[in-house]
Amino acid sequence: MAATEFLQAADEARRLLRGFKAFETVAAALDMAGLAEQAKGEAEAALVALKPQIDAAKAELYNAQAEIENAKINANALVGAAQERADAITAQAQAVADKYTASSEQALADAATRCNEMLSAAAVAVAESTAERNALVLEIDTLQGKLDKLKAQASKLLG
Repeated sequence: MAATEFLQAADEARRLLRGFKAFETVAAALDMAGLAEQAKGEAEAALVALKPQIDAAKAELYNAQAEIENAKINANALVGAAQERADAITAQAQAVADKYTASSEQALADAATRCNEMLSAAAVAVAESTAERNALVLEIDTLQGKLDKLKAQASKLLG
């Protein structure tokens, strides 16, 4: 074999080697594309799997907000009712006091006693209503904490 034939054979071998390297590059690119497609499919499947949890978290969040609103409404209604009771008792006590003012000292003393009893009853009613309101405020705070926790969970789930 002549020297030129060896050189030509070497050139041909180098060209073939470059062709094989190009196949290797294409194979690596196809591997990367396949891995990316697989990761995309896994992410889509995970999103589909998380959707019911996200929907459930949203529903819990909505329910917690509704509970808080109801608790606020109930607290306001209790305070309003207590105030109305206190106003009615106070008005009744005032009426009794006015009736007996024109009477004798004994009648006035009796009226004052009755008024004091009624005012004490009003104070007890206000104290009871305030205690109920405080319990509702505590419940609202607890529900707000739950709502904040659900918001955080929903935020995590939603990314």
